[in-house]
Amino acid sequence: MEGIVKLPSADTLVIRVRPEDNVAVARVAIPAGQTVRCGGVTVKARNRVPAGHKIALADIPAGGPVVRYGTAIGQAAAPIQAGEHVHEHNVTLEADSAPPELPAGELPEPPAADSGPSFLGYPRPDGRAGTRNYIAVVAASNCAAFATELTASRFPRESLPENVHGVAASPTAMAVGRPPGRTWSFSGGRSGGSSIIPT
Repeated sequence: MEGIVKLPSADTLVIRVRPEDNVAVARVAIPAGQTVRCGGVTVKARNRVPAGHKIALADIPAGGPVVRYGTAIGQAAAPIQAGEHVHEHNVTLEADSAPPELPAGELPEPPAADSGPSFLGYPRPDGRAGTRNYIAVVAASNCAAFATELTASRFPRESLPENVHGVAASPTAMAVGRPPGRTWSFSGGRSGGSSIIPT
């Protein structure tokens, strides 16, 4: 199993969300005495830290802010030492503490990723995405691959129902009976209503 799954190391035991955070979240249970390295900080766990709980990356004085996501999520109820398990037993929310500062307006949306999953579609007036509706003729075996194109070519556009935009062949690359040098490509949109005809 070690050859398949990379086991956690001192560098991968915790997740620090922001560089200014003074706590990190344990990805797995951390035993007492385990060395943890994160963002240039090295601490030794002073007690067991369950998976999903926090470990202090620095000393936090009593009343000092416990910082996660780059903001204070509470105050230390007592002094917390680096490497200590940080949870509700040693973190408190003061009733008279100032509320967090909220943005004055809406924040801009992050820029769209340059790459990612996509499909050939078009915007509908109601905001949903639309796709072309093709009937896919798919070879059920390598021997039937050449027959897919022959089958697809038997459906002229005029004979199809109004909501079907075409019939596309999707044979395998190595077809028995395929003319030398002949290649195919599937050029149909994805649609929940598409039919597949095995040949």
